Amino acid sequence: MWQEERGSVVAVALIVIAAFTTIIGGLSSVTISEMRSVRSEIEETKAFYAAEAGIEKAIYDLKEDNLDSGDWNKVESNHYEIADQTISASSGVNYSVTIKKLSGAEDVYEILATGNGNDLEKKIVTHVKYNDMFTKPITSGGTINSSFTLSGSEVEVDVYDQEGNKTDPKSREISADEIPDFNFDAQDHQNGLSDKYFADQTAFENSDYYSSSGWWIFKSDKVSLPAGEMIYLDSSLSMSYDEISSPDPNNPAVVVVNGNLDFGEINNDIENVYFLVNGNYTVAGAGLDTKNTLVYTTGNMNFNWDVNYNYQGALISKGDMSLIERNFASVTSTIISEFLGLDGSSIRAEKIQTDVFSHVLDKKSGLEPVMISWEEK
Repeated sequence: MWQEERGSVVAVALIVIAAFTTIIGGLSSVTISEMRSVRSEIEETKAFYAAEAGIEKAIYDLKEDNLDSGDWNKVESNHYEIADQTISASSGVNYSVTIKKLSGAEDVYEILATGNGNDLEKKIVTHVKYNDMFTKPITSGGTINSSFTLSGSEVEVDVYDQEGNKTDPKSREISADEIPDFNFDAQDHQNGLSDKYFADQTAFENSDYYSSSGWWIFKSDKVSLPAGEMIYLDSSLSMSYDEISSPDPNNPAVVVVNGNLDFGEINNDIENVYFLVNGNYTVAGAGLDTKNTLVYTTGNMNFNWDVNYNYQGALISKGDMSLIERNFASVTSTIISEFLGLDGSSIRAEKIQTDVFSHVLDKKSGLEPVMISWEEK
């Protein structure tokens, strides 16, 4: 009888051991499956963030015009690639990116980024529209008047894009809401938003920037501004300077005018200077020659006299823009240009270095590429 009982105990023990073995085996299988699932999710997350990093890289280089730099391989016109950019060598995480400008679309780019996390891959496709607000010859939130009729003849200001093609000014009449806003707050600029603060025009002209020589009609007034500095004037500015300039075209000076800006000299020469104007902009002098110049106004722009001006840069106004108000002494621009040997009036686009004033933009929409679609694969 004892042997029978011992045999029963052994049988029960074996059954229990088998049950535990089955349970443990099942739990191990579940645990291993969950571990694999977690690992897969981790690698997928790595791949996703790697792809996002590729998108950010592409958008940044679009903004900074860096596509022709050493990072990108130019496959063909408006088609660039970056392959196998390593984020973490130890974990095998990298990304590849392709940028293509879509044919038939104005400044629309397709960006395809592929992120790899070991054996897992994640793709993101996005479309961005590059807002080149500051590189167009003119932009107005109101109306643009670029012609003047005199004795039945039409006088017109010629407007050219960066490729040298003549453009229709009225094509840049847009909603004022689409034009970025700047911070003109005097206290912010006085507290360090600008490099220099001047309470009024007198203080500005008493600075080291201003110099004058000669006398009467032979007088020559000049303003020489440091490269890359932002100067804030807490008043209107009436320019009667023969020349206002900064030395570096890649790092222009910025003059913030908390009021109106008027150019009244017979001829103003301006080079490598950007003006941000919290008011109206008026050219009342007989001539204007600029190179790498931007004028932005919250108000209107008005070129009173059309004898000759060669404006190279960008004009941006939230209000109305009149590029030719009336002709000097009722003589057409063509006749005066021939008589003086001048080329007549024109506006030509130049590439604007937006980074010099980007920190005073209330919104970055004027600089950043705008995303118009996003798809994950």
